[in-house]
Amino acid sequence: MPKFMKEVDRVLKPHGCVALSTYTTNFSMHYKDCSERLTEIFTETQDLLHKYADEKVNLVIAEYKEVFESVPFPDKKRVTQILDRIPMSVSGVIGFFQSFSMYQAFLRSDPEGAKSLLQKTEQRFLETMEVCSNETQVEIWMRSACILGCKGP
Repeated sequence: MPKFMKEVDRVLKPHGCVALSTYTTNFSMHYKDCSERLTEIFTETQDLLHKYADEKVNLVIAEYKEVFESVPFPDKKRVTQILDRIPMSVSGVIGFFQSFSMYQAFLRSDPEGAKSLLQKTEQRFLETMEVCSNETQVEIWMRSACILGCKGP
């Protein structure tokens, strides 16, 4: 982090701005009247994957608090209440899980276990929703954190 922030300071011109953002681990899944149960399944799967997370994931879990503290400029702000509502299919949600670095670590460690986890998660989603197609559309609500900083004169 110090090396990165030193580089941010070096490349920004006076009055230059930096914006750093990430989605947080605070997700909810929405579909008809089963949103609460779908969110529970999503969270359970995410929690199982956390044991494969490296320390960088902790920056995301903490909503970039450490990143904010590392910004070398006095003019800075941390915004954590950014809500995105993203439509995607159930298969897209599974693909989203596959994009997590902690899932990729699990996949390297236990390929069959990782694939099985996502197959079971997808099946649980479909059963909860009472649908057959993994192309059924849901909505993922995710919060993001953003760090804004402005270099002085």
